[in-house]
Amino acid sequence: MQLTFKQKMSIILDNFDVYDEKGNIYFIVKGKFTWLTRQFEIYDCNNNLVGELKEEVSILLPCFTMIENGQTVGTIKKEMTFFKPKFTLSCSAWIIEGNWVERHYVISNYDEVVATIDRKLISMFDTYYLDITNEEDALKVLMVVLAIEIISLNGRRYNAIYNSNS
Repeated sequence: MQLTFKQKMSIILDNFDVYDEKGNIYFIVKGKFTWLTRQFEIYDCNNNLVGELKEEVSILLPCFTMIENGQTVGTIKKEMTFFKPKFTLSCSAWIIEGNWVERHYVISNYDEVVATIDRKLISMFDTYYLDITNEEDALKVLMVVLAIEIISLNGRRYNAIYNSNS
């Protein structure tokens, strides 16, 4: 299955819809932002809360808790690396690899592809394409993509502030 959503110029907005390949709303995402953390509530097309993604307050490495149907299913966090970002999931054997700058990456479970994620700039919007092998993984894949985007956005903001003060 393929899901898509649009964001304005690499900024994850407060609220947005995620569409399936037929153009129907599949998920509704509602963001809550404070000066310390971000939280997303994810609803199905019938407006039932099906998932939450909560940023944990962390001094060193960003971390998000993933919640499905009220149950914590794991975390996604950025690891300390020198050359390229690495993200780990505590909830499965999923591995995330790819090009973080261009936002093309693959989520795999051992040798099987779980999802392929691409971001394309179209006009003033970034359009995200999530090609997901099994529909039951759609919610978790969406939460992984949102966490990676927020972590990457925070890194770009930090680098801009650091470089302007140098």
